[in-house]
Amino acid sequence: MTPSDSRALWIKHVKELEKIFGIKFKREYTLAEAITRRSWKSDHKEIDRNDNERLEFLGDSVLKLLLSEYLYTHPEHSEGDMTIMRAKIEKNETLAKIGKKLGIHPHILMGASEKNNEKAEEKVIADTLEAIMGAIYLDQGLEPSRVVFQDKILLTLLQILLV
Repeated sequence: MTPSDSRALWIKHVKELEKIFGIKFKREYTLAEAITRRSWKSDHKEIDRNDNERLEFLGDSVLKLLLSEYLYTHPEHSEGDMTIMRAKIEKNETLAKIGKKLGIHPHILMGASEKNNEKAEEKVIADTLEAIMGAIYLDQGLEPSRVVFQDKILLTLLQILLV
């Protein structure tokens, strides 16, 4: 894959993800990084782009903050209840279900080792959703991240729980 082929590929995925999340990135490269797995970089050594691991770290914290903030707004829950609920929601299994329902999976750039590994799929989707939230926070700030959390993540979670 040439660098120009790679650019066309990630631009296509970025545009689709912008539609899914209802935002326009100022720096599209940040979202491209969020969907780039280390395994994809390993398979495409000619590509000069970071993988999503650092954004995943940041996105995990962004999600934890927004989820904690949301749970805090419900005074009927004790601190212990909120901790248990947050732990259940931020599990890979739950985040993967949210990511699948949102349709992010086809836009994740991953290498053959992960593509052909059904056991890894849940973690890949969950990690990428976290990385996308990290990218949104870096590119847009906290308030737009909060809107995406409420309108996309939380709404999707409620749909999953009600099914």
